[in-house]
Amino acid sequence: MTRHKSLRWSKLAIRGGGFLVLFWGSAVCAGEHPGVPPAGSPRTEALTLDLRVLPLTLQDVAYLALLNNRDVKIERLNPEVAATGVSQARAVFDPSFSMETTSHNEQGQGNLLSGAAEPAADSINWSAGLKARLISGALASLDFKNSRSESNSAFLTLNPQYTSSLLFTLTQPLLRDFGPRVNTIRIKVAQNNVTMSRYLLQSRVAGVLANAETSYWDLVLGFKERDIRHEALGLARRLVERTRGLVQEGLLPEIALLQAE
Repeated sequence: MTRHKSLRWSKLAIRGGGFLVLFWGSAVCAGEHPGVPPAGSPRTEALTLDLRVLPLTLQDVAYLALLNNRDVKIERLNPEVAATGVSQARAVFDPSFSMETTSHNEQGQGNLLSGAAEPAADSINWSAGLKARLISGALASLDFKNSRSESNSAFLTLNPQYTSSLLFTLTQPLLRDFGPRVNTIRIKVAQNNVTMSRYLLQSRVAGVLANAETSYWDLVLGFKERDIRHEALGLARRLVERTRGLVQEGLLPEIALLQAE
């Protein structure tokens, strides 16, 4: 029976150690706390160490448990990490813009057909394009091309010459990757991952709060049992002293003292 009690008290001490913070000081903090004796009581004065106890309410215990729990800190980052997956899945449908410029210079030997003693020709080409993938699976592109050519040939009536073109292309597959359901499946999976990570965070927080509340009330119960046992011990000692007095006066037999002890 003694071993069982000692194990039980050890368990309560270990579980309660995380929620009572002891500081070295010169006086006992004022305030009520379940199971903690008030300042000036005989049990407080009998302590060999001058300790100051910080009273904690259930709300304080819950706050400290969430603040110092590493699993909760890590779990809080998972929804933010999962949200980046949604942005990456949607980035597939973001349009892309491209631009390109090229230049060319050509010189040659002159003849009767070239129109110049030393024919020379310069050309500049530049193009710009916009591409985007649609949720239907189609690929749309808009390309603009422009070129400028200049030559010293006498046969050219328009010098320099400009050539421009605008081309719109739409390619829609009919079998593979056809339809919004297929092309948006990654977005839906990423959104489900975000929702799942939030539920996991809520579950983690609920578990930490449940454990903190259970430990808190176990500690309160331990303090109450300690007080009850202390009072019972005082009553037993007073009963022994009273019985011893009655035995000495001859009012009770000596066996009554053994029964009281």
